[in-house]
Amino acid sequence: MIRLAFSMAGLLLCATTIAGPVCSIERAHYAYSADPGNADFKVLSHVDGFASPVALHLNLSSTRDLWFLFDQGSARYVSLISVTDPTVPGWSPPDPDGGRRPIRAQKFFAWNDDLKIQEAMPQPGSPAPMFILVPDLPETLQYGVSERMVIGAGIFKLNRCDRPSPGTSARHA
Repeated sequence: MIRLAFSMAGLLLCATTIAGPVCSIERAHYAYSADPGNADFKVLSHVDGFASPVALHLNLSSTRDLWFLFDQGSARYVSLISVTDPTVPGWSPPDPDGGRRPIRAQKFFAWNDDLKIQEAMPQPGSPAPMFILVPDLPETLQYGVSERMVIGAGIFKLNRCDRPSPGTSARHA
């Protein structure tokens, strides 16, 4: 009887996962597990030279916002290129191959809800990962910047998905 209950619960969980709506990158919001902080993605209209127009925004305190563009060379993992706030009027993307960065490049790892690593960099409309890890971020913020900041090591977990805009598919919006 217990085995049957677990089997049914597993089937229900699978059916709910498959039938449930997929949250797209543009609508995803994350909470940081180690400290107060959050993350979200923003699609930018002008990022010449970068393979994705998606930016990752990390808010780690009321005074510390970090912005990153995505880069993926021949390595299997995705890198984050630190940029200044792209929402500021007149912002233009940096040279993808160099130039001054607010902080050094970071590795970016993302997992979906069944813990499979998403190796592709985020693109507009792509499914949002369930978990995001930027493993070197705590060390970089504590020792690699002039305005030091101590944060705990943690992950960003999807905690909210905005409603789709009118006229978009609820499944992949």
